[in-house]
Amino acid sequence: MIAIFRRERARAASIIVLILTLGLFLLSAVDSPSGGARSSASLSSVKIEDWNWAVDPDFGTKGAVEWNANVRNLTDKYIESVRLEMTTYDKDGKLIASDFTFVDAIPPGGIRSKKSYADYYGTEGKASIQVTDVRFAR
Repeated sequence: MIAIFRRERARAASIIVLILTLGLFLLSAVDSPSGGARSSASLSSVKIEDWNWAVDPDFGTKGAVEWNANVRNLTDKYIESVRLEMTTYDKDGKLIASDFTFVDAIPPGGIRSKKSYADYYGTEGKASIQVTDVRFAR
């Protein structure tokens, strides 16, 4: 009799833990600073001041595309992170690859620089960069 009670208690505890974990996950998704959405208002709260890219075929074993960006916070709020996406194209404008990086902690009115690397394919001719997400500090 006691063994059955203990098994049922353990099973109930497992279910409660699972429900609480799911609840916390949903709460964190709803409570995120940008609501998990990419609103144009949050995307326009930063500006890419300057950026560049260069191919380095001798980097590592396969080469790399090195890219640098300077991002300005246009608001009076602290930004936790900005997601940047860099896309490379061949000389005819056909998509080669896309990569992303995060720029961390930009104070109000401040600028933060970030260097990142993307895969090198040998046919890169053009590139573009865009802000795809902005997260404000709580």
